[in-house]
Amino acid sequence: SGNNSLATSGSGQGTIQPSPATTSPASGDYEAKNLQLSWLAPSQRTDGSTLPMNAIGGYEITYINTDNQQFNITLDNPDTTEFTLTALTPDTYQFYIFAYDQQNRLSPISAGLTVGLNNFLRI
Repeated sequence: SGNNSLATSGSGQGTIQPSPATTSPASGDYEAKNLQLSWLAPSQRTDGSTLPMNAIGGYEITYINTDNQQFNITLDNPDTTEFTLTALTPDTYQFYIFAYDQQNRLSPISAGLTVGLNNFLRI
């Protein structure tokens, strides 16, 4: 019945567009930090049909740094709605979260979250 892909809250476009690089202080002037991400589990598919919790397979966190390097973390526990990145290297990052279902169908991309050097402590 129609499109069976997942929906996440704050869904945006289906591709990741890196933000333009900005001139900022050298990342060596900052110390690495832990960053905790949290999100809400989707409750419906993109076609509006109900998505039961037991249909969610897990989540994928994608983040991109100012050099446009992409990092992916797969969380195969559907009950997990938070994750802590430890000792994140100081930089500016764009974070996105996808949900996937038991058939490995990905949701649309979440709204992006920007974490900049101003979120790190200066040394």
